[in-house]
Amino acid sequence: RGDHPSKGAAAAAARDGANGNAAAVASSSASAAQRRSSPKGGPPPSSAPGPAERSDHQSLAETKRLHSRLSSLQRQLEEANARNSSIRNNQTLASANLQRRLRRREAELDELRRESDARTSRAMEAVEELVREGSAREARELRQRLASDGARLGRLVGTRVA
Repeated sequence: RGDHPSKGAAAAAARDGANGNAAAVASSSASAAQRRSSPKGGPPPSSAPGPAERSDHQSLAETKRLHSRLSSLQRQLEEANARNSSIRNNQTLASANLQRRLRRREAELDELRRESDARTSRAMEAVEELVREGSAREARELRQRLASDGARLGRLVGTRVA
């Protein structure tokens, strides 16, 4: 019981704490322990951290954890931004490629339309030429038939009148 002075102070503090003087006794026993252990008035050498030191240690650990979380989130954000940028670049490339292909197809269609119009025009000209030639031949044949019929009629009339 009397081996260590701080043990006696702690027992006294426990007794007084039961009587309602815990804060006053803890304060006086802590200052008494400080005076006994540290003659120069410096902080006492402590093997177990006090409540303030535990709180500081927890705050420091929490701060480190939050910094770690922050750097992890920043890294994730940078990776996501890089992926989005890559996707945007890919979409831009794909869009440019599609637009280039569309313009090429439109040019091909325009060329095919011009060729089709030219063929249609040539075909119409050929049909018109054939129709003209057919009409001219038919007109020639009709004129020849009419002339021969006129000549025969003239001979018939000439033989009857005579």
